[in-house]
Amino acid sequence: MRTLASQAALLLALYWPMHLMATDTSFEQLITELDSLRAQHHVAGFALTLVTGRDGLKSGYGGLADRERKTAVNTDTLFRIGSITKTFNALAIMMLVEEGRLGLDTPVREIIEDPPFRNPWAETYPLRVVHLLEQSSGLLDLTREEFDHNEPFRHWRPPLPGGRRLA
Repeated sequence: MRTLASQAALLLALYWPMHLMATDTSFEQLITELDSLRAQHHVAGFALTLVTGRDGLKSGYGGLADRERKTAVNTDTLFRIGSITKTFNALAIMMLVEEGRLGLDTPVREIIEDPPFRNPWAETYPLRVVHLLEQSSGLLDLTREEFDHNEPFRHWRPPLPGGRRLA
């Protein structure tokens, strides 16, 4: 199921910009066409936000956020977007590197004062920005149970200063 959703997200991400460049299709027509593709490929739901300097912000969506409950996608629907964020994060980091505002060899502890992880080898092998980009940081990822759950962090609360947690 997740693979199908990932493939559909990729299809939509690739189809959308090429389609906009090829025709004069309005944003509303694009959402209609994407919804047709969604139905054709049995994808539950989708959302698309277009940000341009000329037109500002436009959002559209279609399908269901929850098939069992028949809940429609809306502007508040959260999606698991998985690994596609790696591309955007890497691009943003490399732009900062190019501007001289960040270095790839910068230890993460110099950027985040109190990171939410413990590195027992920090003195000899500090976690660096490049490790995050290479996916070689050694940080734990979501467990399969957390990934497959509709609310993976339902019981997790971020730590407060001094190690306390929200109730």
